[in-house]
Amino acid sequence: MIKDIRTSNLYHGARNDYLKAKAWDFDNKISKKYIPIDFGLSGLLLSGTNMTMQMMGSGGASFYDIGNNQRLTIITDQKTKESFYYHLPWINNINRTGSGTQPKQSTTNQTYIWIDNNVED
Repeated sequence: MIKDIRTSNLYHGARNDYLKAKAWDFDNKISKKYIPIDFGLSGLLLSGTNMTMQMMGSGGASFYDIGNNQRLTIITDQKTKESFYYHLPWINNINRTGSGTQPKQSTTNQTYIWIDNNVED
C-alpha cells in the first residue's frame, strides 16, 4: 500500500511542494511541513489503475526532516460517505456514534507512516 502511495502523482505533487518550500528557505527554518492533497475528479482520472489512491482520495502529507539524511513522511486521509460518492451535493455524511460503534458508511481515518533514507534535497 505504501509503495502505491509513493508512486502516485498526488504524493509526488505534495513532495514537490515541500521541496519547493525548502528551496526558498534560505534560513533553513523549514524542517517540517503539512501539504494538503486534494483528490477531486481530476485525482480520479490521474490515479489511473492505482487503486490505493482511488481509495484514499483527499488527505494530507506531512514531511519531517529527522537528521542523518532521513525524512519521516506521514500521509493521512479520511473516508466519508460524502467522499465515496465524489462529494455529490445530496449525499450527507454519517458520523460515528458516541458509544464507540461504527454505523454503516460512517467516517474512518487512516495514517500511513514511513522513513525515506538517503534524502538529498
